[in-house]
Amino acid sequence: MTPQQGRKLAALIVVAGIFLALMLYFATPSEEQRVKRVLEHAADAVQDEDFDRLTELFSDDFTDDTGISRENWERVVRTGLKVYSDIEIDVSAVRIEIDGDQARITFNATAQGTYVPSLLRGGMPQVDAGRTANVGLLLERRDDQWIVVRAQHLPLDFIPQEALEFLR
Repeated sequence: MTPQQGRKLAALIVVAGIFLALMLYFATPSEEQRVKRVLEHAADAVQDEDFDRLTELFSDDFTDDTGISRENWERVVRTGLKVYSDIEIDVSAVRIEIDGDQARITFNATAQGTYVPSLLRGGMPQVDAGRTANVGLLLERRDDQWIVVRAQHLPLDFIPQEALEFLR
């Protein structure tokens, strides 16, 4: 190999290395993107009425600002997914703050759906016109995954008392 060919090969290796580094940089999601994906996956799971996929995003020691346990939270969510169909979730005004292995997401969530018990009684579909809540989620990075450990202002009152009685 001539000296000129050696320089060209070295330049090609440097350019290839820079290209690979740029590809890795832009292909690897930022921590903020990874945190936002948790929120997106949660909204998708609710819309798909996929309880298991939703609960995978929450830690075993999850609680909310009212002190509800994960077990009771699961009951409320499971009930909500049974009494509403065609659920739509709109998330807006998302703010993400990351500090080490903790992240906080605040956002506005509007949910609407068809209230199923009205259909089961032979009535007309009752579409809940939607409720908007300002929600806060605290996430922790555990085993290189972001997981929800606490919620603030979670709108758990969306299930009418009648629906809770209907499910008993």
